[in-house]
Amino acid sequence: MASQTSSEAGYRKGLTLPVIILIVVLGIAMFYVNYKMWWHRGITLEPFFGGRIGAPIYLPFGFIWFLAVIALVTRKISVAEIVVLVGSLYFVMDSGFFSFFLEPLVYSYYAQTDENIAKLLNYVPSIWAPRNPALVEQIFTGGGAIPGAIMPSLFLAMVVMFSFLLLNLFAGLAIKEQYIEVEKLPFPAIIPATEVLKYEEEGTLLNFAKQKLFYIGFVIGFLVAFQSTINYIYPIFPTFFAWGQIYLTGWQEFWKGINPSISEWWMFVPVDMLIFYLAPLDVSLSVSIWTGFKALIWPFIAIGLGFIQPGQNPNAGPV
Repeated sequence: MASQTSSEAGYRKGLTLPVIILIVVLGIAMFYVNYKMWWHRGITLEPFFGGRIGAPIYLPFGFIWFLAVIALVTRKISVAEIVVLVGSLYFVMDSGFFSFFLEPLVYSYYAQTDENIAKLLNYVPSIWAPRNPALVEQIFTGGGAIPGAIMPSLFLAMVVMFSFLLLNLFAGLAIKEQYIEVEKLPFPAIIPATEVLKYEEEGTLLNFAKQKLFYIGFVIGFLVAFQSTINYIYPIFPTFFAWGQIYLTGWQEFWKGINPSISEWWMFVPVDMLIFYLAPLDVSLSVSIWTGFKALIWPFIAIGLGFIQPGQNPNAGPV
């Protein structure tokens, strides 16, 4: 009889007391840094912390690299703990941007000086957008407690927000098998982070002889990211908007001369170009066709059907 050997997979607990403490401490720090950098500087410190609306698409590589080095040097934090920590912080890092769920609460305040928003209030239920600007004035001026009269609207905004998040979560679970196990999509943007975790588990993360290509790429990426980020703290380098986005102003003006409602941002982003080379052709083609239709064709259709006037944003509708 042939002998069979079996091995049990070892599992390490990821949700530990040190991780819970790190989630609280880093979560508060992350929220503050991302909120201040975005709303006051117009940029986030990604990819170290992550923290813009699209950040969950890719893991914050710098942050994971930092934690993996700590784990490799001290052996105080495991890969399982890093995964739980980073996964939990995802719920925090973009929380400052979910304020868009609260924006209807302050429509009445903006409506005092913006007649378009005043018209918009005619289409929005009062439970969703309270009509008394005095209720929300303290959001802008500071001081004072939340008025009790606004609590039903605030509760509704929270219910809608969590429903939206749950919908995204369940949709992700539903399509996960198709994307990962059937189509085997590469997800190139998260590969650096997963490779770092793999190297840490193998104990080769700081082995520069074995990881030459990794560190060459790391140094190049770090230099590009550093000069792009440092501008928003000490503006001493040539300034880009964020991560190497170069605006094609002449091209944008050319299209606006043909149709003033063509209002998309035209830019060249080297990093995005590289990712498109790694993406499946059908995905790249679908994105290109849809973007071309929305940016160049839809404005003509919207004007022709009378949805908007020339010069209005084609996504605005008739309001």
